[in-house]
Amino acid sequence: MRAKGDGFSLRRFLAGENHTGELSRRLLLRVISWRIGGVILGIAIAWYITGNPMLGLEIGLAYNLIRVVTHWGHEILWGRIKWGLHVPPRT
Repeated sequence: MRAKGDGFSLRRFLAGENHTGELSRRLLLRVISWRIGGVILGIAIAWYITGNPMLGLEIGLAYNLIRVVTHWGHEILWGRIKWGLHVPPRT
């Protein structure tokens, strides 16, 4: 069980390192740049298919918003599933 105040902190995250020694700020920048590339690619594909730049923009942005929301929901659901987790016995 987590102690109070032991939750996620953006300040601690950005100041820390992950298990590979990579700075969290670098990891965050990599994630953001990957998502920006994905958004641009989605918009470009939708524009190419429709031939309409505004429709491509709308489809690309809507698609990425839907992906973020469904991914968040997916993570919430998996957070409730205890299968496969090593949970130490309570004393």
